[in-house]
Amino acid sequence: RNGANVAIQSATLMCIQYGANNQPLSQLTVTLKGPVQPGQTLNIQPFTLGAEAQGVANMKCGIVAVTPAN
Repeated sequence: RNGANVAIQSATLMCIQYGANNQPLSQLTVTLKGPVQPGQTLNIQPFTLGAEAQGVANMKCGIVAVTPAN
């Protein structure tokens, strides 16, 4: 959901796979394309982030960058 007061053109989602000792094993990014108007929710199609790293215990993802629409 776009909680900003401007339209979003795209956002970068980053996911990091962590091992048992919480050490980062791999970092993966994908660009989610809009536009998304303020207050609007964007449903995205399934996407591939890459292979599972050996020894993965958990994975955390978050939006790390946003490009506003012009």
